[in-house]
Amino acid sequence: MKMIKILSTLIFSVLLFSCEGKGADKENENSAKQIDDVVTHCNCSELTDEDSWDIGSLEDPYIIKGVTKKDSKELYTGICITKDQHDTIIRRHTYKNGWLINEIVKEKIGNEYIIVKDINFENGKPYTYKYVKIEESNIAKITFVKNYKEYKNKRGIIDYDITIFSNETFSVSVSTNYFDGKEFSHKNASPQPTSMPNSYMTIGGGWRLDGLSQERLYEVLDGIKKEIPHFNYWKN
Repeated sequence: MKMIKILSTLIFSVLLFSCEGKGADKENENSAKQIDDVVTHCNCSELTDEDSWDIGSLEDPYIIKGVTKKDSKELYTGICITKDQHDTIIRRHTYKNGWLINEIVKEKIGNEYIIVKDINFENGKPYTYKYVKIEESNIAKITFVKNYKEYKNKRGIIDYDITIFSNETFSVSVSTNYFDGKEFSHKNASPQPTSMPNSYMTIGGGWRLDGLSQERLYEVLDGIKKEIPHFNYWKN
């Protein structure tokens, strides 16, 4: 009886950590957002699409399908992960029948990791996602969220772009395409940020504030952090 229990435990463990992961479809879908909670996985370098991840864009995506393990012809169902030199998971892909259905990517900024991509795909195209673009300004000595996009079922929830200009002084511009599901444009400008009371409207319907010292720039960015979801900046 003890031998049977031991063999059963071993068989279950082999199935649980198998790289094929076919029996974990439902579990994979439910846990796709939990990048650090990986039970069934392979290293992403073992799959045939390893060079295709960053091809294309949200607007014109590269369709990832027909994915297999490099030593197999069977369409892959399961999860693959990539770790950095600190043994932290920085990329997690979920596949079903060879199609990429979810992608989560982390990026290290300073001493913290932030999720810069969390994309659900349908027939290879993004339909619900959160995307963060990070930019570094050497002159302003900061790294900041340049662009944030959040879409649900292809409908915009939040989509804004922040630009920092520098000459003898600094300028900051906030352009909003979507906020709380409302669409804005040059014909329908977004509300003026309360943290930028002396700003003026741009041609595209955004807001720009000029003539800032570096310390004043930090103060404005601190105000934007409180006002605009998911915006952040880090001093270099």
